[in-house]
Amino acid sequence: MSSYTEKINYLAYSYIQETQAEVKKICEPLFSCLGIQNFGYMRVFDNGRYLLHFTHPKYTKYYLENIESPGPILGSISAEAFSTGESVFTWPSHLKLEEVNKDPILSALNDFDICNGISIYKRRNDSVEIWRFATTKEDQYASSHFINNKALLDHFIYYFNVKAATLINCENSQKLASYNPNKFISGFKTTDSLVNRQEFLSLTSLSKFPIEDKENQKVLLSKREIESLYYLSQGKIIKEVSSILNISPRTTESYVIALKRKLKCNTLSELISCFNKTPFKPLIGIKSE
Repeated sequence: MSSYTEKINYLAYSYIQETQAEVKKICEPLFSCLGIQNFGYMRVFDNGRYLLHFTHPKYTKYYLENIESPGPILGSISAEAFSTGESVFTWPSHLKLEEVNKDPILSALNDFDICNGISIYKRRNDSVEIWRFATTKEDQYASSHFINNKALLDHFIYYFNVKAATLINCENSQKLASYNPNKFISGFKTTDSLVNRQEFLSLTSLSKFPIEDKENQKVLLSKREIESLYYLSQGKIIKEVSSILNISPRTTESYVIALKRKLKCNTLSELISCFNKTPFKPLIGIKSE
């Protein structure tokens, strides 16, 4: 690692040591209620600087001293998150040991017995945030358990970001570590996706979308109707929905009137309730063209 990176990471490590007890205290509900043994938070910027808080002190020190850039597997997951908004990755139950060893981060996690975990990646304007929840090699079914309880993990992410707001504030550059500038390649916007999302959406496009009305009867909606209903369910007002769909507010209002008639609803809240009770919903908000 370059002397430049070593100096920056030394300052970051000092900050992490000062705040580690507070981070562990915030994470106590994870450890006592969900069976999680290791938690990690990272925010990786497109210039190779990053903030981290791990509850495993030896792994933290190793990471800062030895990890010079994200590996091919986790680098691609970060790129996917930057492209689509969110990615979820579980390890290593579905990966062979030789695949794990190709990625320096996964290899280090395995060496420190931080295994059978789930990482949740979310995009920000200039970076990707990562929350890592893990157990040990012995707990081989933990990844599936975490997936089944992802709603609880999402809740903890919200809780953590509120409680640790001052700890994860990145305005002070001395909090930030750095990957080796000679080895880090800004991959968030350029790394090829592991999934051909656009082609998949194009090949699985629908013209009609089934949804249950207020009386639990199946009704078919048009693409514009289901899109309007989706954005309304996200708290958007008519004007905002019109802007997103590039149509006039009057046209959006006509869709709402048609939706009320088709779904036998009298109010907007009843429409949204019909949408929310639908167990499987189409993927909306990512263009297939």
